[in-house]
Amino acid sequence: MTNQLIDKIVFPRIICESKPVRFTSKQTYDIIQEYVRCHIDGKFAEITSDYNFCFTVQKRIILDKEKAYTVNVNAWLPRKRKAKYETRYRKHRLVQIFEMTSENDKYKEYPVIQGFQGKNVTDLQNKIDNYLKNLIEFINEPLVDCPECGGTGVTQKWQPKNISEKLSKSSKGLDKK
Repeated sequence: MTNQLIDKIVFPRIICESKPVRFTSKQTYDIIQEYVRCHIDGKFAEITSDYNFCFTVQKRIILDKEKAYTVNVNAWLPRKRKAKYETRYRKHRLVQIFEMTSENDKYKEYPVIQGFQGKNVTDLQNKIDNYLKNLIEFINEPLVDCPECGGTGVTQKWQPKNISEKLSKSSKGLDKK
């Protein structure tokens, strides 16, 4: 939290906590970076740039159909060898969904994250908690390629929250038969 030194000296801590407070861009950057590192679900997203000056998260979108591609498995060997190709299958694609840099660094064209501000300490804490909760829900939301349009768009992957939803979903499928 950023308060002036004179405020810290003159006013008791209780009064300082009721005054307007803010975090700098760098402090906000560090908070968001650490929170995302700790709470990201590797099945649905991955961190592709994790440095002190820039941070990027990409979403894993599950493909409707697996896509085949070929790889030369001898390409990494130091001596020349006959090319040996292997077919592998891609099950997901990556799409960039979040990137940031701090005001101090301003790395390339990355968007600069602004510092959090609050009327008092509890207001600031609520704003930070709300922002981080919404951000991690967005990052960890499971998405799949749309089967209707062949992957031009994405849809939410259905995940039952409890066993009763699973049972009601399976019993509806049985009634139709």
